[in-house]
Amino acid sequence: MALPRTGLLVPAGTAGEAGQALEEVLATAQAAEQRGFDALVLDGRPRADEGRWRSFDPFTLLGACAAATSAIRLGAIVSIGERPVSLVAKAFATLDVCSAGRAVLVLAPSGSFGGEPDAPASAEPPGVASIDDLAEALAIVAAMLATPAATVTGRRLAVRAAWNEPRRPVPPPIAVALGRPADGVLAAVAAWSPPPELVLVDRLAPPGAPASASGAASGAGPVGSARSGPPVLELRAAPRGPAGTTDVPPPAPGVVAVLGPPGGRGGARVPRRRSGLTTLG
Repeated sequence: MALPRTGLLVPAGTAGEAGQALEEVLATAQAAEQRGFDALVLDGRPRADEGRWRSFDPFTLLGACAAATSAIRLGAIVSIGERPVSLVAKAFATLDVCSAGRAVLVLAPSGSFGGEPDAPASAEPPGVASIDDLAEALAIVAAMLATPAATVTGRRLAVRAAWNEPRRPVPPPIAVALGRPADGVLAAVAAWSPPPELVLVDRLAPPGAPASASGAASGAGPVGSARSGPPVLELRAAPRGPAGTTDVPPPAPGVVAVLGPPGGRGGARVPRRRSGLTTLG
């Protein structure tokens, strides 16, 4: 499958009743597929809400999305350090099998990636240590997806004879999320071995802003731009509907639209499933 050129980012957390939240995520996945999005991405990092962690496990939830869809790619943003990298690779490989090769993994440095539709992203770029950790995590996951028993030794992260079978013969793509990268970061990431196949940058712009509005200093640009290195997708807040609601927007090349929390405080209006069909409203 080709790399995604458009995406819809949906929180894996919820402030509502669990069963209703599940239905809303599945309906959103179906609506994104029907609207023509290339990928649905769950933000799998836990979020604190009134002192409680509210988040589904993203890989388990994506397994349900795989059963409810047929063509859209299914991804999750996972912060390194949140769970062992070897378990991330195993869960990702299993999702890739369950979805018939539609999985996409997005690795993010801890605390560096915003993506909140109602709040500004962090102005601080990922530090050197977190970028180095991200490169080592990427190397571990890539090795475990390419070989049955991978051994990778980094300065901070390592695996030895990490078994990962069964898995599909063609490894799925691995992306990285870089927040608002400082000058030179994208060039450094392109020189990693292996490099990521896709990069997400956190530049939430007002709805309706052109896709090329990202800062030229960092070298970021939409998929298909002349910039060398991995293709870049840029986060954009989804357009607001009436009374502060958020509809599933139409896809835009080079952009990942950020949808508010299903059933949560963001007032996101998501599709409802009726008799096997997905409708908006």
